[in-house]
Amino acid sequence: MAAETSEAFAAGDRRPVVGVQLHSIRVEAQADLASALQALAGFGYRRTEITGYLGRTPQQIRALHDAAGLACASAHVRLEAGSPEEPGLYGDLGRLAEHMHILGAAHVVVPAFPAPEDVTVRREAGEALGDFYGRVHRALTEDHWRRRADELNAVGARLAAHGLRLGFHNHAFEFDRIDQHSGIDLLLAQTDPGCVGFQLDAGWASFAGFDPAALLRRHPQRFRLLHLKDMKPLADPPEPLSTEVGCGTLDWRDILDAADAAGVEEAFVEQEPPFERPALEALAISAANLRALGR
Repeated sequence: MAAETSEAFAAGDRRPVVGVQLHSIRVEAQADLASALQALAGFGYRRTEITGYLGRTPQQIRALHDAAGLACASAHVRLEAGSPEEPGLYGDLGRLAEHMHILGAAHVVVPAFPAPEDVTVRREAGEALGDFYGRVHRALTEDHWRRRADELNAVGARLAAHGLRLGFHNHAFEFDRIDQHSGIDLLLAQTDPGCVGFQLDAGWASFAGFDPAALLRRHPQRFRLLHLKDMKPLADPPEPLSTEVGCGTLDWRDILDAADAAGVEEAFVEQEPPFERPALEALAISAANLRALGR
């Protein structure tokens, strides 16, 4: 069965236990997941979030987590059908739910929306995936976002029947204004809190010009998950460069206090390339800085 939500909190309070999004060390995890997980546990992390199965079965992933004393609490899963070995949310949902229960993951997070069929934006040669998704999302209308909210409600209700909780992860482009609203505004307003939660990526929100702590306070109980992503000062032109938590521009004491008050259940450090040092070393620095904040 999936891990109980209450296990995400430190004993005696409501603070989420800090984990790691394994996308931060994807190369290392694919090469030697056992050693990577042992290293993370040694840094003091207790939980992980996965993006894909890293070439392994759910049973293998669970066994390696158990051996390291870690729990896999959440998984990023695309809306596409996927494959029998790694189903997506529009694939064999029963099989996906079985995999999540094997892993012990209570949360299933949509990392981004695919392009709607009526939006003809094509990826250019050499274009970064993030830039492509940004162009796709900037082509969406309010009606597109409302339809996306309906999709999340439908999938969230089906996952809830399997004892799982759906979330949606933001980048920067969901904060772009469309007439009077932004995509994230519409998703928050149009989704059922009983079926759909959100994962606030603090770094992307900050890059979009929004204060993550203010967002958490404005929407209590909606952001169940948090990505602890720090950002370097903006260059000219602006470029979204992440860094170790506590080494960038974000006010983590304020963000974490707001997360506690807003009911955040899981928090995962995430850092994206390019790295200035080995990725595992960077995660060790983030862990040390978070400990200095009492986490």
